[in-house]
Amino acid sequence: MKKVLAVIIAVIVAFCAGYVVGAFGLIQFGGDKITVKVLKEEVEQVADLASLKCVSTETGEIKNSKQIAKKYDIPLTGKQLTAECNVITILGSDLGDADFEISEDQTEVTVKVPKSKIISQQIDEESWTLVNNKSGLFNRTTVEDDDQIRKDVKKAATKRLKENNYYEEANEVTENVLVDLFSKAHPDVKVNVEFK
Repeated sequence: MKKVLAVIIAVIVAFCAGYVVGAFGLIQFGGDKITVKVLKEEVEQVADLASLKCVSTETGEIKNSKQIAKKYDIPLTGKQLTAECNVITILGSDLGDADFEISEDQTEVTVKVPKSKIISQQIDEESWTLVNNKSGLFNRTTVEDDDQIRKDVKKAATKRLKENNYYEEANEVTENVLVDLFSKAHPDVKVNVEFK
């Protein structure tokens, strides 16, 4: 009776251990067919990791005076507003638009993803500093001036990211994350990442 009970307990423990290991993906059983649906789900799970966070310090300025005939400045109407802040930009590829090609023998997968773009961009409000705020007697600084500076610093940050090849770096991050994902989830499958 004790032997039968021990065998039953051993079978139950082995079954539970096999279920837990299989459920958490610790063992990959052969014969599982790779499908586009499975690949899309796996790629969506790592989408946040396949991005690059960039922080740049930018300065924006508005300086003008009211004019007569668009040529001559009117006295006491000059204004200048200068601000400095950090712009936080997240670059990455929209992995939801990824396309997959699976070889017939299931040994190679080609992942085609869009090139990196700005996913989000915002100003770090805690870093916002007014360097200069001079208003003319008849030409005060306005909320519109502040809004314009905010647009200008975001444009400057975007330009700086392009000039310093951060978009290419974000593409590399995306490629590395996808290659790493496939090497762990499907170690026998070669992955090629292409940008469309």
